[in-house]
Amino acid sequence: MEAAIEASDFTRAGFDAVLALIKKYGGIAYARKRAQEHIDEAKRFLDIFDGSKPRSLLEDLADYVLARKM
Repeated sequence: MEAAIEASDFTRAGFDAVLALIKKYGGIAYARKRAQEHIDEAKRFLDIFDGSKPRSLLEDLADYVLARKM
């Protein structure tokens, strides 16, 4: 997979093959799970602040990062 990505002639077919391997071995699900863990940790760090509009916006932003579709 690394060689395919680093190849100077990386094509759409190569990308699709790499993506298929990532999906096959649960790479996307794993990355989403780890991202959620980081988001949860970041939100816990906000617990030192009282409820406020800026805190709420930061929490919403953290949730948006994972929920967005590209």
